[in-house]
Amino acid sequence: ELIKALAGKYNFTYTMVLPYDGNWGNAMPNGSFNGMIGMVQREWVDMAMAGFTITQSRATVVDFTHAFYEEPTTILIPMPKEKASALACFEPFSYQVWMLILGSVVLVGPILWLLTEGTGDWAPILYPTMSRKASVLRYMWDVGFALTAQGNRMRLNESSRVLLGIWWTYAIILIYTYTGTLIASLTVPRVASHIESLEELA
Repeated sequence: ELIKALAGKYNFTYTMVLPYDGNWGNAMPNGSFNGMIGMVQREWVDMAMAGFTITQSRATVVDFTHAFYEEPTTILIPMPKEKASALACFEPFSYQVWMLILGSVVLVGPILWLLTEGTGDWAPILYPTMSRKASVLRYMWDVGFALTAQGNRMRLNESSRVLLGIWWTYAIILIYTYTGTLIASLTVPRVASHIESLEELA
């Protein structure tokens, strides 16, 4: 009836063609569609008129009109519960980012040690209470503490001060990014849904 009404209003003729495989239109492994959706996609027909379900995958290959009907049937699932995690403080960054942060501490600490203790190019008068040699672990410890906005007492020379300045800039950006993401994640309640996809309803 709908196609007849359109043909009468806009004065065109049409030929009714049935889908070659009897399908509505499902995505195939090669990215194309079968059924009526595939016929429109390949421009074998000008349009298809049926009770199509509008899906995201179909909308990428054909243009749907406004929906004329909505299915009133609904599916009831248990109320999602708030997700509680003892490791919420680690959630602002992914596992890979945490590994990169740890790796940067392990890398920068020894480099600072080499620039200072390894060359002996530092002024003892500036550090009268410190021993002649500080361990690599001490430098790594102070570099790591910089990520928590803590000070340090590392012996420094000109070259190591430049590297430490770059490290502090990196630490400040990292601290503000972490705190901002953490506050945002704690402000919005995190819920654990029981159903994430249609396949889980099967």
